[in-house]
Amino acid sequence: MRAKNTDNELLLSQRKKISAILKQRRKDIGKSTREMAEEIGTSQSTIVKVENGQWNYGIETLSAFCEVLNLEI
Repeated sequence: MRAKNTDNELLLSQRKKISAILKQRRKDIGKSTREMAEEIGTSQSTIVKVENGQWNYGIETLSAFCEVLNLEI
C-alpha cells in the first residue's frame, strides 16, 4: 500500500503546484476571483478552492482556467 500513498502524495503535490501557477497567473493579469468565476461559469468559492489546491478538479476545469488565463495545459 505504500506505493499507492506515494502516488497520492505526488498527485496532491502536483495539483498544488498547478493551482499556485493558476493563482499567480490570475493575479499577474489583474483578474479578481469574481471575474474568473463569471468567465468560467462557476462560483467564486470554487475558484478559491482550486487556487488553494483544495478542489479535486478535472481536465474540464483546468482547461477552462487555462482558456481564461491564456495558458496552455
